[in-house]
Amino acid sequence: MTVQVSEHYRDWQPPVDGKRTVEYLLRQVPEAYLAGLGGVVLTNAGGLARGRRRARTWVRGRKIAIEDARGLYHATWKGQPAWIELFIDRICGRCPRWVLRVGLIREWLFAEVLFHEVGHHVHATARKEHADRESVADRWRDAILATYVRGRYWYLRPLTAAYGSLKRLTG
Repeated sequence: MTVQVSEHYRDWQPPVDGKRTVEYLLRQVPEAYLAGLGGVVLTNAGGLARGRRRARTWVRGRKIAIEDARGLYHATWKGQPAWIELFIDRICGRCPRWVLRVGLIREWLFAEVLFHEVGHHVHATARKEHADRESVADRWRDAILATYVRGRYWYLRPLTAAYGSLKRLTG
């Protein structure tokens, strides 16, 4: 199974090769989690049409502007497969270009958003739960990210354990 990754930027050049990074990260996700996912579109929030930029989406019980989001999950609709939209300008944010050249940092920035959106897909298609959608997606993100880091960056295991402890303490 392959998930098609495409890029559609408007009047903007990404600071890194996001397509290659996302394709690599998707290869690390179990195929069962990606079943029914048609594609991932990389774009820039600044290039959205005015109406779409001003549109709102629900996040944790409140509305936020789509232009402030780092990614969106679009469920299956009218026979079209589900897809994920990643806003690369929001993901890379204010990171200097040299920081994005460090593989671990670049992959982490992309993985956090991509795996969260994959979590929405898993929640919608494979493992439905009666809980807050964002919390469920965050749990899936953490699970997929932990598996990915253990495999790719096995030598950082002590740091990931410390991060997990810190995250549990801070809630």
